[in-house]
Amino acid sequence: MFLNFGNDLTLTGTEGINVGLDGNIGVFYQGAGTVTTEKLIVTGNTFQSSSYILNGGTLSTNDISLINNGELIIDGGTLYTDISGRGMYFVGDGVVHLISGSIELVNGTANDVVLLNSDFTIDGGTVSLLGQVFIG
Repeated sequence: MFLNFGNDLTLTGTEGINVGLDGNIGVFYQGAGTVTTEKLIVTGNTFQSSSYILNGGTLSTNDISLINNGELIIDGGTLYTDISGRGMYFVGDGVVHLISGSIELVNGTANDVVLLNSDFTIDGGTVSLLGQVFIG
């Protein structure tokens, strides 16, 4: 399944957004607009990856799970989260690819945690992390 999200639209997933589910493969392409969700889950299978591709606009979420070849590809646009009092979590055996664009985790304090427990590749773009960063 392929979903192309563009223009200046706003999508809010109150509990979460799932890309790929029950062994099915999915691709969510965001070229513009704003997507806000508490949790983003991208699930592939043994043979293929599912992907959330951020190419423009803003993705705002507090929890990213990349499971079984799940990918978050940032090639433009901004992954934005206000982590004040809550933190941010990247978990699972998938990968985050930052090619261009930015990851902005803002308003963190010494008590706010950013957990990086997925693979990351950074080939370009910018990363702004405030708070405690745990890798592992």
